[in-house]
Amino acid sequence: MDRKKYKWIVIGLLIVVLLSYLITSARATNEPNGYVVSETTLYSGPSYNASSYTTLSVGTELCVYGRYNQWYEVGWNGKTGYVLSEYVSIDHKQDYTITIDATPVPIAPVATPFNKPMEPAPSEPTTTTLTPTPTSTFTPSGDTSIVESAEAYLGVPYKWGGTTDKGMDCSGFVQKAYEDAGYSIGRTTQIQAFEGKEVEDYAPGDILCFGRSKWNIFHTGIYIGDGKFIHSSSPEGVIVSELDGYGLKLIMARRVSEE
Repeated sequence: MDRKKYKWIVIGLLIVVLLSYLITSARATNEPNGYVVSETTLYSGPSYNASSYTTLSVGTELCVYGRYNQWYEVGWNGKTGYVLSEYVSIDHKQDYTITIDATPVPIAPVATPFNKPMEPAPSEPTTTTLTPTPTSTFTPSGDTSIVESAEAYLGVPYKWGGTTDKGMDCSGFVQKAYEDAGYSIGRTTQIQAFEGKEVEDYAPGDILCFGRSKWNIFHTGIYIGDGKFIHSSSPEGVIVSELDGYGLKLIMARRVSEE
């Protein structure tokens, strides 16, 4: 009798495991609805103590199933696992999901899909193509002190969450360069995307914001003139890049410095 009961328990457990596998496999075949914005680890459970499956690189597409506190349950390559939500951007039809640098410091509240502010009706078309160089009709003076501060960190290695010459991430670098030049700006890419005012004819010292939309900024740098910008890039560190042909989409430029 005990052996029969044990046999049915084992069979029941096998059925549960099989169903779990089938459900997981079925879910993993869904169309991806999110992507990795900063290199992260895929864990077997929603905890740092869980075993790790692999490291996911920037741009990896994921199926996001749900959220458990600060963790997303995701499907990738036939596996179901967990990643920190800060590292993942979720696609929505509105295309304004907010993604911030994964920074382990408190930040000020920012706009979200639930409190997105109403924008005033523009007098000109809202879709504006930014050109790499200022137009001939207007040449802003720019703030060379910001550029000088930024160039002092050339060669500093990339480090997620870093804000010192030991290592910096993209928004940490921008914040530090502005701080050295006497300005106070936010710590994360999304907050920096709302600093100052948006400009079309950008000048040295302006913040360049890259991403998918103005509500989904995941990389920032500083324009230095001549179609170039300085930024902290993974894995190179602080470097100067050409805007023309750069891999990420430039959404807008922001001017914090005084005219």
